[in-house]
Amino acid sequence: MVSDNFGDMKFWLPLFLLLCFIGVWACKTNTNPVTPSISFISLYPDSVHSGSFKDTAYLSFGFTDGDGDLGNDPTSGNYDVFLKDTRDTGTNFSILRYFFPPIPDGARDPIKGLEGKGTIAIQGIYINTRQDTLHRLHGDTVSWRMWVKDRAGHTSDTIQTTSLIILP
Repeated sequence: MVSDNFGDMKFWLPLFLLLCFIGVWACKTNTNPVTPSISFISLYPDSVHSGSFKDTAYLSFGFTDGDGDLGNDPTSGNYDVFLKDTRDTGTNFSILRYFFPPIPDGARDPIKGLEGKGTIAIQGIYINTRQDTLHRLHGDTVSWRMWVKDRAGHTSDTIQTTSLIILP
C-alpha cells in the first residue's frame, strides 16, 4: 500500500502554521500615531543683531510622524512649520512660516513612520527688537512657540525655544 502524504497530519500542520504566520505578517498595520510630534534641540547662536542681513539663527528640532507624511512641496504654497513670537499678544502678526526641511522620498515609510532632526534658518532681518525706546537702545530677547503640520493637516504638539538675545 502506498502512503498518501496529503492525508497525513504531519504534512498539513506545518503548512497551515506557515500560512498563518505569513497572513499575520502581511497584515501588519501602522500602530504609530499619525499626528506629528516635535521636540526642541537647540537655538544657536545665542544672539543676533536686530534686523541684520548678515545674522541668522538656527533652530534645530526633532520630529516623529507615524505615517511619514511630513513636508509639503514648496510650490504648493502650503507652509508646514510655524514659529510664533512669544512677545506678541496679537493673533497672526508675528508668526513666521516655513517649509519643512526636505525629506528624501526613500526615507518615508507609511508603516514604520518617520523620525529625524531638522533645522530651520531664521534670517536676522525677521528678528527685531520691540519698537519702544528701551528695547531699541538696549536690546531684547525672543523665544518662539513652534508647531508643524503634516500633509493630512494633523497639527503637532507645540514646543517653546530657548531665548535668543537681540542686540540693538
